[in-house]
Amino acid sequence: MGGKFHLAFATRDLEKAKKFYSEVLRCEEGRSGSTWVDYNFFGHQLTIQFVSSKQVMTPNYFHPKTMFPANHFGVILEWEKWHSLKDRLLEEKTAFVVEPQKVFPGETGEQMTLMIKDDDGHIIEFKSFENIESVFKK
Repeated sequence: MGGKFHLAFATRDLEKAKKFYSEVLRCEEGRSGSTWVDYNFFGHQLTIQFVSSKQVMTPNYFHPKTMFPANHFGVILEWEKWHSLKDRLLEEKTAFVVEPQKVFPGETGEQMTLMIKDDDGHIIEFKSFENIESVFKK
């Protein structure tokens, strides 16, 4: 089954969000209006919408064993692209929620991962599998 995902979420500061997704992640801006913007998020559609600062953000929950945030979104990158992104984020001294690392070593699903956070607290995971066929392998 193929397809592209669409994800939409709120921001309290549209200009800060635009700067993060354009400059830090280098996503291409698509259609936009005065209160929203679309991005090409690694081939998928990401919509960010301005909301009043009176809105409350949903709390995050953390896996008790790994302390990885449960609420996040992300993308699986090709092996070389993941390493290039990791190197660039390290060079730019980007703060990590989860430092770049290998998870599930030696197991089905072994992968490289890192997590960062935008200015609204949305956590974004970037992962890569050396063997892409193992993404859905049980």
